[in-house]
Amino acid sequence: MHRFYRDRHLSLRFSFLIAPQEVFARGPAAIQTYQKALVEGKAGIKRLPIMLIGQGQSGKTSLRRSLRGERFDPEEPSTTGIEMNASYCKVLTEIWKVEEKKQSAVSERRTIIDNGKDKEEIHSVLWDFGDESAYSATHPLFLTTRGIYCLVYNASQDPKETVGERSNKDYLDKWMFLVSGLVSPGEESKEMPASEMLPERLPTVFLVCTHADKPYKSVPPEELAREIIGSLQTNLHGKRFFAVDNTKSGSEQECPEVTGLKNEILHVAKELPQMKEVIPIKWLMYEKAVAEIAGNGCKWISLDDSRNIAFDICEISSEEQFMALLNFLHDKGILIHFDDTPELNKMVILDLQWLINVFMKVLTITPQERRERKFMKLWRKLETTGVLNKELLRHVWRPLFDGRDTWKSLIAIMEKLCLLCPLPSSGEYLVPSTLLYPPKEGVAKLIASTGVPSLFVKFESGPVPPGLFPRLVLMFFQWSTKEWLCQSEPELHRNFARFHSYPAEGCSATLLCHSSFIEVNVLMEDSGIHASSKPGHDSCQINAARIVHRQLGLMLECMRKEFNWLKNMAYELLISCPVCTQGSVNHCLKHKISGCKKEECLHFWSERQCKDLIACTRSAVAGDLRVPVRLFAPWFTFVDAEVK
Repeated sequence: MHRFYRDRHLSLRFSFLIAPQEVFARGPAAIQTYQKALVEGKAGIKRLPIMLIGQGQSGKTSLRRSLRGERFDPEEPSTTGIEMNASYCKVLTEIWKVEEKKQSAVSERRTIIDNGKDKEEIHSVLWDFGDESAYSATHPLFLTTRGIYCLVYNASQDPKETVGERSNKDYLDKWMFLVSGLVSPGEESKEMPASEMLPERLPTVFLVCTHADKPYKSVPPEELAREIIGSLQTNLHGKRFFAVDNTKSGSEQECPEVTGLKNEILHVAKELPQMKEVIPIKWLMYEKAVAEIAGNGCKWISLDDSRNIAFDICEISSEEQFMALLNFLHDKGILIHFDDTPELNKMVILDLQWLINVFMKVLTITPQERRERKFMKLWRKLETTGVLNKELLRHVWRPLFDGRDTWKSLIAIMEKLCLLCPLPSSGEYLVPSTLLYPPKEGVAKLIASTGVPSLFVKFESGPVPPGLFPRLVLMFFQWSTKEWLCQSEPELHRNFARFHSYPAEGCSATLLCHSSFIEVNVLMEDSGIHASSKPGHDSCQINAARIVHRQLGLMLECMRKEFNWLKNMAYELLISCPVCTQGSVNHCLKHKISGCKKEECLHFWSERQCKDLIACTRSAVAGDLRVPVRLFAPWFTFVDAEVK
């Protein structure tokens, strides 16, 4: 048992089971109101997570300052990772006032006292999500259906402009996929009130266009916002948007659109079912207990200590109710606890920002840390190969721990999120976010030399779901280590991986991540253009392709079940049309150009379509419109009988 928990046991019991002094001062009626509020689960301030999401440099941090009435900072640095505002903001129609811990406690007691007068307050924790690719895999852990989202876009930028491999608008689609994936299709809250303020499926998302003082090409930001909303893959409820000027933050005259946004958030918040849900008094007491422990600097507690608090102080009587309570608080973002494995089950995280900082220490490489001579070689290895040594891991985590042996449980959490994976028999870990990009031209040349058409994993949502590719690579790596025991070291990059399945035969499998699909192929060193299309051809390449095809489907289905934010993922395994598409479209009707390489214009065939006699009519100049299905033999088993 932690010393803090042991020393505070008695005071916790008194602070949560006895009414505050202000209640006694008001007499028996006030005490009765207080007790009734507790029993009904209405005591205390309602906590509302407000998530600021969007592309990097879009103005999320400046919007956070605007909501809190803080002065605009033109030199505001970009958010690295995720920043959780440690102070609770009172959600009002005017400036969102920040209350420190002591002030918040006093306000909460007054709220409880005045509960019978219907004066409950709503406080929020503001979450500011950075958009660096290194942290994208951590974002789903902190997203919740119980929050309100502000999708932030920089109105001074062209939505169609490409940044990296995505357009500015694509980044919005990426975030909308994550948010919409939190709720299954057709799933609605049983406690959902009949309200026009709320979407049919939670959560609520507002589009906030910043830089309204300097919009792109002087186009009115309202017009730009309507265009963006109309083009989003996932529609916003009510098509509500706000064009804000953050430069007015903290000045005498606040931006009226910021005021409108705050009003809308407050109105929606009052309609949310979680603001009206009845919470058991014992659960409420437990939430207050762990909040006090966290407020006194405790980052985490063991599962045993957590159970003791629940049973001894809060009088929770069963293990089933205790685990239900932990799941409830996990969903609310109050704490984090996984029970998938014994190692994960040991730890209950109370300080979420601390956990974010733990992740950042592994996912980033700072110049200051690289200069340490003792660990220079290990830093260089991580930076160039993505391989993290345990000695370096302990070194970077040491300042965050107080001597307790926590790193095994934290590693288990990072493995759970696929932020790293153990390398076989090496005592090291692979960190996908630190991998480098491969030479683009070299990869294209390699894939073009395979002699077989690529297999494409295409997603119904449009873009490849954030964080999916590194997870797929890690799963493929773990599986191939067992499947291909004789394989040599794989070649791993940020968006490309090559696994040598049968090195003696020169056979290897590749995964290449594009913006809207993942391209998969199997290569042979001596494969020619027509090698795999010969009837009855039985090569290592075909065998490997069939295995990879089957395993891909299993891995994707496994991810849908394991990761909550991927449960709505819809995808198809497709083949690029050999008649009209050879890395580009012969003649693109949409863009009216020859050799169009836009991903949305490529033509694909599914296995189901290939079972029929097919012909491509998209090319006006093709000599033979028939699609040679036998080319797909490496991937599709039905071709075998047809070829014979």
